[in-house]
Amino acid sequence: MTGTDMEMAFRLFTSTGGYKKSLFMLDTSFEHFHYLPNTPEGEVLLKLLVHPEIMEKLDNLLLSDLGCRSDSIPLEHDATDASGNPILLAYDFDMQRINRFNTGLNVYGRSGNLICFDFQIPVLKKYLTATIHFSSIDLCKFKRGFLHEP
Repeated sequence: MTGTDMEMAFRLFTSTGGYKKSLFMLDTSFEHFHYLPNTPEGEVLLKLLVHPEIMEKLDNLLLSDLGCRSDSIPLEHDATDASGNPILLAYDFDMQRINRFNTGLNVYGRSGNLICFDFQIPVLKKYLTATIHFSSIDLCKFKRGFLHEP
């Protein structure tokens, strides 16, 4: 889904479907639900989503210093840190995964780490209620290093 800016993502995250429940509501209708702002940053996300080989390369880089995903942690996550806390790669802004990660951390009383682009952090901090540490990917460095853009 695309929207005007990242603030629209917050509105989507918190939408309850309206009075008659006929409007948007984040639910389990879709396995993945990516949000892209209609901004230059959103264009970068779109390039990633249509080039899974670049996403795989970025995932491998981000996960290279982390522990493996743990089956003993009963919530959505991609890896663990040195303390055994779950880590989620959220730079693709899959709202379903982000929501499940937040819910799981709250349900199990855990803290976690979320890895995303720097421009995504403000809306995520505003929405997420669990104890989450943010690790950011500098968008400018990413564009130079992965997309070979100035």
